Amino acid sequence: MLINHSVSTTDRRAALQVARSLQQQLFFYEVEWGQKLLQDGVEDVYMFLQDIEGNSEARRDRKELPTAVITPLTRCYASSCSGKDPCYSFACPRRQAGRIIDLGPISEPDIHHQMQDWLSTVNPAILQTLPESEVHRQTIIYKIITQEEQYVQDLDKVEALFILPLLKANPPIMSVVKLDEFIRDVFGNILDLRECNRRLVEAMYVRQREQAPIIERIGDIFLDAAVTFRLAYPTYVGHLPLAEKRLKNEIESNANLRLFLEV
Repeated sequence: MLINHSVSTTDRRAALQVARSLQQQLFFYEVEWGQKLLQDGVEDVYMFLQDIEGNSEARRDRKELPTAVITPLTRCYASSCSGKDPCYSFACPRRQAGRIIDLGPISEPDIHHQMQDWLSTVNPAILQTLPESEVHRQTIIYKIITQEEQYVQDLDKVEALFILPLLKANPPIMSVVKLDEFIRDVFGNILDLRECNRRLVEAMYVRQREQAPIIERIGDIFLDAAVTFRLAYPTYVGHLPLAEKRLKNEIESNANLRLFLEV
Protein backbone atom coordinates (compact mmCIF):
# COMPACT_ATOMS: atom_id res chain seq x y z
CA MET A 1 0.00 0.00 0.00
CA LEU A 2 2.81 2.41 0.85
CA ILE A 3 4.50 1.88 -2.50
CA ASN A 4 1.16 2.21 -4.29
CA HIS A 5 0.67 5.64 -2.73
CA SER A 6 4.24 6.81 -3.30
CA VAL A 7 5.19 6.82 0.38
CA SER A 8 8.69 5.73 1.27
CA THR A 9 8.75 2.49 3.26
CA THR A 10 11.75 3.86 5.18
CA ASP A 11 9.95 7.04 6.25
CA ARG A 12 10.10 6.92 10.05
CA ARG A 13 7.56 9.74 10.28
CA ALA A 14 4.89 7.44 8.89
CA ALA A 15 5.72 4.75 11.45
CA LEU A 16 5.70 7.35 14.22
CA GLN A 17 2.29 8.64 13.23
CA VAL A 18 0.83 5.12 13.21
CA ALA A 19 2.41 4.42 16.61
CA ARG A 20 0.99 7.63 18.07
CA SER A 21 -2.45 6.71 16.81
CA LEU A 22 -2.20 3.33 18.54
CA GLN A 23 -1.00 5.06 21.70
CA GLN A 24 -4.02 7.38 21.73
CA GLN A 25 -6.30 4.34 21.50
CA LEU A 26 -4.49 2.80 24.51
CA PHE A 27 -3.34 -0.19 22.43
CA PHE A 28 -0.07 0.12 24.33
CA TYR A 29 0.96 2.30 27.23
CA GLU A 30 3.99 3.88 28.85
CA VAL A 31 5.24 1.69 31.68
CA GLU A 32 5.24 4.64 34.07
CA TRP A 33 1.75 5.71 32.90
CA GLY A 34 3.08 9.10 31.95
CA GLN A 35 1.44 11.64 29.65
CA LYS A 36 4.49 12.00 27.41
CA LEU A 37 3.81 11.82 23.69
CA LEU A 38 5.53 8.93 21.92
CA GLN A 39 8.86 10.03 20.42
CA ASP A 40 11.23 8.45 17.91
CA GLY A 41 13.81 7.31 20.42
CA VAL A 42 14.83 4.62 22.90
CA GLU A 43 14.48 6.57 26.13
CA ASP A 44 10.98 5.39 27.12
CA VAL A 45 9.57 1.90 27.69
CA TYR A 46 6.10 0.82 26.53
CA MET A 47 4.02 -2.33 26.96
CA PHE A 48 1.02 -3.82 25.17
CA LEU A 49 -2.04 -4.28 27.33
CA GLN A 50 -2.00 -8.05 26.70
CA ASP A 51 1.44 -8.23 28.28
CA ILE A 52 -0.10 -7.48 31.66
CA GLU A 53 -1.83 -10.86 31.68
CA GLY A 54 0.95 -12.65 29.81
CA ASN A 55 -1.62 -14.03 27.38
CA SER A 56 0.41 -15.22 24.40
CA GLU A 57 -2.71 -16.59 22.67
CA ALA A 58 -4.30 -13.16 22.68
CA ARG A 59 -1.21 -11.67 21.09
CA ARG A 60 -1.38 -14.22 18.28
CA ASP A 61 -5.06 -13.66 17.62
CA ARG A 62 -5.26 -11.42 14.56
CA LYS A 63 -8.86 -10.58 15.40
CA GLU A 64 -7.55 -8.54 18.31
CA LEU A 65 -5.16 -6.50 16.16
CA PRO A 66 -6.28 -2.94 15.36
CA THR A 67 -7.33 -1.93 11.86
CA ALA A 68 -7.68 1.62 10.61
CA VAL A 69 -7.26 4.00 7.70
CA ILE A 70 -4.25 6.31 8.11
CA THR A 71 -5.38 9.11 5.85
CA PRO A 72 -1.96 10.74 5.28
CA LEU A 73 -0.83 7.39 3.86
CA THR A 74 -3.90 6.47 1.83
CA ARG A 75 -4.45 10.06 0.70
CA CYS A 76 -8.09 9.16 0.12
CA TYR A 77 -10.60 7.45 2.40
CA ALA A 78 -11.64 5.06 -0.39
CA SER A 79 -9.60 1.87 -0.06
CA SER A 80 -9.82 1.22 -3.80
CA CYS A 81 -8.29 4.57 -4.71
CA SER A 82 -4.91 4.18 -6.41
CA GLY A 83 -2.95 5.35 -9.40
CA LYS A 84 -2.78 8.87 -10.80
CA ASP A 85 -6.45 9.38 -11.61
CA PRO A 86 -9.06 10.46 -9.03
CA CYS A 87 -11.55 7.89 -7.78
CA TYR A 88 -15.32 8.28 -7.38
CA SER A 89 -15.00 10.32 -4.18
CA PHE A 90 -15.60 14.03 -4.70
CA ALA A 91 -13.19 14.71 -1.86
CA CYS A 92 -10.43 12.63 -3.47
CA PRO A 93 -7.20 14.71 -3.28
CA ARG A 94 -6.28 13.65 -6.82
CA ARG A 95 -9.09 15.85 -8.11
CA GLN A 96 -6.90 18.81 -7.28
CA ALA A 97 -4.33 18.78 -10.05
CA GLY A 98 -0.75 19.29 -9.05
CA ARG A 99 -1.45 18.96 -5.35
CA ILE A 100 1.51 17.49 -3.49
CA ILE A 101 0.74 15.64 -0.29
CA ASP A 102 3.49 15.22 2.25
CA LEU A 103 3.40 13.78 5.70
CA GLY A 104 5.27 16.83 6.87
CA PRO A 105 6.34 17.42 10.46
CA ILE A 106 4.13 15.77 13.06
CA SER A 107 2.80 18.30 15.52
CA GLU A 108 2.30 17.28 19.12
CA PRO A 109 -1.26 17.46 20.47
CA ASP A 110 -1.84 19.67 23.46
CA ILE A 111 -1.93 16.98 26.13
CA HIS A 112 -1.58 19.53 28.89
CA HIS A 113 -4.72 21.29 27.64
CA GLN A 114 -6.78 18.10 28.04
CA MET A 115 -5.36 17.52 31.50
CA GLN A 116 -6.23 21.09 32.42
CA ASP A 117 -9.82 20.50 31.31
CA TRP A 118 -10.22 17.84 33.98
CA LEU A 119 -8.14 19.66 36.58
CA SER A 120 -10.33 22.72 36.22
CA THR A 121 -13.35 20.71 37.35
CA VAL A 122 -11.77 19.50 40.58
CA ASN A 123 -11.52 21.26 43.91
CA PRO A 124 -7.84 22.14 44.55
CA ALA A 125 -8.13 20.67 48.05
CA ILE A 126 -9.07 17.29 46.53
CA LEU A 127 -6.29 17.49 43.94
CA GLN A 128 -3.70 17.83 46.67
CA THR A 129 -4.72 14.45 48.08
CA LEU A 130 -4.33 12.60 44.75
CA PRO A 131 -1.13 10.90 43.57
CA GLU A 132 0.11 11.76 40.10
CA SER A 133 -0.90 8.33 38.79
CA GLU A 134 -4.53 8.97 39.79
CA VAL A 135 -4.48 12.40 38.13
CA HIS A 136 -3.32 10.72 34.91
CA ARG A 137 -5.98 8.04 35.25
CA GLN A 138 -8.78 10.56 35.74
CA THR A 139 -7.46 12.56 32.79
CA ILE A 140 -7.71 9.49 30.56
CA ILE A 141 -11.27 8.80 31.75
CA TYR A 142 -12.20 12.42 31.04
CA LYS A 143 -10.67 12.16 27.57
CA ILE A 144 -12.59 8.96 26.84
CA ILE A 145 -15.88 10.59 27.72
CA THR A 146 -15.22 13.70 25.62
CA GLN A 147 -14.13 11.60 22.63
CA GLU A 148 -17.29 9.49 22.85
CA GLU A 149 -19.32 12.71 22.91
CA GLN A 150 -17.55 13.91 19.76
CA TYR A 151 -18.12 10.58 18.04
CA VAL A 152 -21.88 10.77 18.62
CA GLN A 153 -21.85 14.34 17.32
CA ASP A 154 -20.00 13.18 14.19
CA LEU A 155 -22.69 10.56 13.55
CA ASP A 156 -25.33 13.25 14.04
CA LYS A 157 -23.60 15.23 11.27
CA VAL A 158 -23.78 12.27 8.89
CA GLU A 159 -27.53 12.28 9.27
CA ALA A 160 -27.86 16.08 9.16
CA LEU A 161 -25.51 16.68 6.20
CA PHE A 162 -26.21 13.65 4.02
CA ILE A 163 -29.14 11.41 4.92
CA LEU A 164 -31.79 14.05 5.61
CA PRO A 165 -30.79 16.34 2.69
CA LEU A 166 -30.97 13.34 0.36
CA LEU A 167 -34.48 12.56 1.58
CA LYS A 168 -35.62 16.19 1.32
CA ALA A 169 -33.88 17.11 -1.95
CA ASN A 170 -36.05 19.05 -4.37
CA PRO A 171 -35.94 18.08 -7.14
CA PRO A 172 -35.42 14.50 -5.94
CA ILE A 173 -32.00 12.91 -6.46
CA MET A 174 -33.71 9.70 -7.59
CA SER A 175 -37.06 7.96 -7.24
CA VAL A 176 -38.40 7.40 -3.72
CA VAL A 177 -38.10 3.62 -3.89
CA LYS A 178 -34.58 3.76 -5.28
CA LEU A 179 -33.57 6.44 -2.77
CA ASP A 180 -34.65 4.34 0.22
CA GLU A 181 -32.67 1.42 -1.16
CA PHE A 182 -29.66 3.66 -1.85
CA ILE A 183 -29.61 5.03 1.71
CA ARG A 184 -29.84 1.53 3.16
CA ASP A 185 -27.02 0.30 0.92
CA VAL A 186 -24.68 3.24 1.49
CA PHE A 187 -25.26 4.13 5.14
CA GLY A 188 -26.17 0.69 6.41
CA ASN A 189 -27.00 0.65 10.12
CA ILE A 190 -25.02 3.79 10.96
CA LEU A 191 -27.93 5.18 12.98
CA ASP A 192 -27.87 2.02 15.09
CA LEU A 193 -24.22 2.76 15.85
CA ARG A 194 -25.19 6.25 16.95
CA GLU A 195 -27.85 4.86 19.27
CA CYS A 196 -25.38 2.38 20.78
CA ASN A 197 -22.81 5.07 21.48
CA ARG A 198 -25.41 7.54 22.68
CA ARG A 199 -26.48 5.04 25.32
CA LEU A 200 -22.82 4.57 26.22
CA VAL A 201 -22.35 8.32 26.67
CA GLU A 202 -25.52 8.58 28.76
CA ALA A 203 -24.27 5.76 31.01
CA MET A 204 -20.98 7.60 31.48
CA TYR A 205 -22.90 10.79 32.32
CA VAL A 206 -24.73 8.89 35.04
CA ARG A 207 -21.42 7.61 36.41
CA GLN A 208 -20.06 11.15 36.44
CA ARG A 209 -23.06 12.42 38.38
CA GLU A 210 -22.74 9.59 40.87
CA GLN A 211 -18.98 9.70 41.44
CA ALA A 212 -17.57 12.99 40.15
CA PRO A 213 -14.98 14.35 40.41
CA ILE A 214 -13.17 11.03 41.05
CA ILE A 215 -14.52 8.26 38.82
CA GLU A 216 -13.77 4.89 40.40
CA ARG A 217 -14.20 2.88 37.20
CA ILE A 218 -15.86 2.89 33.79
CA GLY A 219 -14.75 -0.50 32.47
CA ASP A 220 -18.04 -2.08 33.54
CA ILE A 221 -19.90 0.45 31.40
CA PHE A 222 -17.93 -0.59 28.32
CA LEU A 223 -18.53 -4.26 29.08
CA ASP A 224 -22.27 -3.62 29.13
CA ALA A 225 -22.03 -1.60 25.92
CA ALA A 226 -20.10 -4.42 24.23
CA VAL A 227 -23.25 -6.53 24.25
CA THR A 228 -24.86 -4.20 21.71
CA PHE A 229 -21.60 -3.24 20.01
CA ARG A 230 -20.87 -6.86 19.09
CA LEU A 231 -24.07 -6.95 17.05
CA ALA A 232 -24.12 -3.49 15.48
CA TYR A 233 -20.49 -2.89 14.55
CA PRO A 234 -19.68 -6.17 12.76
CA THR A 235 -22.82 -5.61 10.67
CA TYR A 236 -21.70 -2.11 9.73
CA VAL A 237 -18.09 -3.03 8.96
CA GLY A 238 -19.08 -6.10 6.96
CA HIS A 239 -21.40 -3.93 4.85
CA LEU A 240 -18.73 -1.35 3.91
CA PRO A 241 -17.53 -2.99 0.64
CA LEU A 242 -21.11 -3.07 -0.66
CA ALA A 243 -21.65 0.54 0.44
CA GLU A 244 -18.52 1.72 -1.35
CA LYS A 245 -19.43 -0.14 -4.55
CA ARG A 246 -23.02 1.15 -4.55
CA LEU A 247 -21.91 4.74 -4.00
CA LYS A 248 -19.32 4.52 -6.77
CA ASN A 249 -21.81 3.08 -9.26
CA GLU A 250 -24.49 5.63 -8.42
CA ILE A 251 -22.12 8.58 -8.75
CA GLU A 252 -21.01 7.36 -12.17
CA SER A 253 -24.58 6.99 -13.44
CA ASN A 254 -26.48 9.73 -11.58
CA ALA A 255 -25.65 13.33 -12.45
CA ASN A 256 -28.05 14.62 -9.78
CA LEU A 257 -26.12 12.81 -7.06
CA ARG A 258 -22.82 14.14 -8.36
CA LEU A 259 -24.22 17.67 -8.23
CA PHE A 260 -25.57 17.07 -4.71
CA LEU A 261 -22.14 15.97 -3.47
CA GLU A 262 -20.37 18.87 -5.18
CA VAL A 263 -22.64 21.43 -3.50
